[in-house]
Amino acid sequence: MRGHLQTESTTTMASTRKRTRASSSSSEDSDADTGLNNSTNAPRKALKVFEIRDLVTQLRAECGSELPRLSARHDVSKLVEKYKSLEPFKDLVNDPDFDRQWKLLFGYATRPKNITLADSTQILNNFLENGHVVTFFEGFPKKARRAIDYYVSEKKTPNSTVADSGKLRKQFTTDPDAEIYRKKADADRDRFARELQAFNDNNQERLSEPQKEYIRQRIRNLAVKADGTTKRPRKSRKTAFDWYKDLNAAEFADLPEEKRDRKLLKKYNKLSEAELAIFEKLAGNKKSE
Repeated sequence: MRGHLQTESTTTMASTRKRTRASSSSSEDSDADTGLNNSTNAPRKALKVFEIRDLVTQLRAECGSELPRLSARHDVSKLVEKYKSLEPFKDLVNDPDFDRQWKLLFGYATRPKNITLADSTQILNNFLENGHVVTFFEGFPKKARRAIDYYVSEKKTPNSTVADSGKLRKQFTTDPDAEIYRKKADADRDRFARELQAFNDNNQERLSEPQKEYIRQRIRNLAVKADGTTKRPRKSRKTAFDWYKDLNAAEFADLPEEKRDRKLLKKYNKLSEAELAIFEKLAGNKKSE
């Protein structure tokens, strides 16, 4: 008798487990309903699935060549404004609830269970072909450190706070030892440029064109920064005679510069004291532009 009860109890428990699994499975299958009809916090408008499906169809038909150049975050209403054939969808895209509905449908449509492996590999390929994504690739060189980064790293202590680091950054601009860290940064920038070039050369077969161009641009930018580290000489102040030459630019314009200057200087030396004072004042108050 007791064995019979145990068997019955075991059968009941197994049946309960099956129902639980079935219930769980049913819950998974109804993800579409719970995901698309969720109205937890506040009443929301019903999804306009039919209208959005029609909009998507028309977008693909009318803007097909333009869509690949736009981010998924692009404002759809701008395309509707741009193309006259999409005017019937103005009310739809101008509805305050449109963005939420669009994102909700997109989120559901791109769930792994709703797309094929062909879809997922295409999405991954589009991402991995982008220029900036090359920075995630194995072997991509470590970015060069700035002079101020070297400075703060060396000067701060284990107990330094964010505020302390901020003070060090301000201190860097007036510290006489800053040049030491600038030289370190210059050397690291040279290292980064060399390694970028080597990475580009060694992976020509594997890198996409946007990625090659991204690397070339980074190398060009590093070269510009290197050139910019040398201070440009200050422009010299114009002399009184320079101002006289500028104001008499048409005179002796057909002569070589040296001969012209000699002739103008003779005339300049014959000016009265009052006239000379005018040019001296110009030279004293203004800098060359």
